[in-house]
Amino acid sequence: MEKTERVLYIYTRLLHGMKLNKSELAHKLNVNERSIQRDFSDINNFIFEDDTWVDQKAKVAYDTTTAMHSLQTIPIKIRKQMIIALLYQMKETLPFIQEESYRFLKQYSLSNQHHKWYIHNLLNNFQVSKNKIFSETLIEATQCINNKFNINIHTSQNTTIYVSPLYIHYIDDNYWLTYIYNSTISSIRFSDIVKLTSTTTSYDISIMQLTNIVTIQCDNSLWHCLQNEYVILDYDSTENFKTAEVIMSQIECLSVAKRFPQKIKIISPQNYKEAYINHLTAALAHYSS
Repeated sequence: MEKTERVLYIYTRLLHGMKLNKSELAHKLNVNERSIQRDFSDINNFIFEDDTWVDQKAKVAYDTTTAMHSLQTIPIKIRKQMIIALLYQMKETLPFIQEESYRFLKQYSLSNQHHKWYIHNLLNNFQVSKNKIFSETLIEATQCINNKFNINIHTSQNTTIYVSPLYIHYIDDNYWLTYIYNSTISSIRFSDIVKLTSTTTSYDISIMQLTNIVTIQCDNSLWHCLQNEYVILDYDSTENFKTAEVIMSQIECLSVAKRFPQKIKIISPQNYKEAYINHLTAALAHYSS
């Protein structure tokens, strides 16, 4: 294989996130290892000089533990630090970790000896959930949400509903899909979805007449987060808070109120408000007994 073809072969695979072993490449491409090393150097020189890559501080990096070359847009040292910081954040906000995620992070730490001890110790602080992640269904639902396409949901109760998907949230150790069905905002656990079938029929929330829009009072310090997570139909502002009409399901509404009890106040629907008051009453009774 000529050098230009060889460099293109290696570069294409690096762009696809593959980790490449110099000896294996040399054998496959029928050249010596020094030629492969020069190819890596040529690719690195191109990356260092090309405007597309400059801001990303990218380079072809060599991992001494695995003896592999890979394209890194974030330095390996910083990536390790980010994993540990992420685990600390998860530990404080979410005591559960999915079994598949646990295995992935544990396997990641095996190829990074310097951080193996730290990552394993952090992982030991989580309760490993046996609930499946439903990866394919999550991806398909996410694509339909992004494209605003309707979907057919086949449930474990042997029913099929044609819905407009809105959000995916992780609440109470379950993944939930929020959707609009017959002008009502509802949610379903992914564990209750037997099959999800996408369509190419789009939907438009602005023309829907929804029956259970949530009205909440939101502290201004939390407003940006709420806007990023949910569709806001309308709102009024004061110096300290905003009163907004939000498209969210009951479980999402209660979850947000429980997470931020001093910053979120449910105004309507009345049954959502009463459900949250009952939650507070039960907590008060528990501490009063």
